[in-house]
Amino acid sequence: MMVSLYLINKGMSIGKLLYKLQLSKEENIIDFDSLPLEISHIWNIISFVLYILIPIFVSYIQTKSFDKMGHPASMKDQNVTEVTEAGDIIVPTFLAYIFVGLGISNVISLISVLLLLIIFGLKSQTYLYNPVLLLLGYHFYYVKEGKYKYLLMTRRKLNKGDSMDFDNLRQITDYTFIEV
Repeated sequence: MMVSLYLINKGMSIGKLLYKLQLSKEENIIDFDSLPLEISHIWNIISFVLYILIPIFVSYIQTKSFDKMGHPASMKDQNVTEVTEAGDIIVPTFLAYIFVGLGISNVISLISVLLLLIIFGLKSQTYLYNPVLLLLGYHFYYVKEGKYKYLLMTRRKLNKGDSMDFDNLRQITDYTFIEV
């Protein structure tokens, strides 16, 4: 998602990317900037739609591999003492992605920030989730089991009085689970 934000912020369409990739070749190529305005707009529209759809598609593919990742786990209704919506982490995290993505000025900075986010995310005891999963129908909840509080991602909409048995979970981090 951050790469998409970077490309959108830089106004980098697929046509411009292809043009820049072919600059080093000796072939006779068309300068993207010399194309008629209508064709440039079409390339921009196609590019920006793809920049939005690619993270959604990658997240969808990721959901198909959830049953093969992480450690199998479960939570039983009698052990769950509290379930609350985790909306308070979604908006700040999503906005952080947007502001960081828009503030990156070059590719080296983009790669550096992505590597740092991955390292800090994996090494910290924080909740990890992909905000694009919201578009794929996932809901985010804090589940308190004993003295521990976990982040649970599930496609189920949990209501008061519902069974809180979660038999098919995968543990992503110490405090993050996803129901498959």
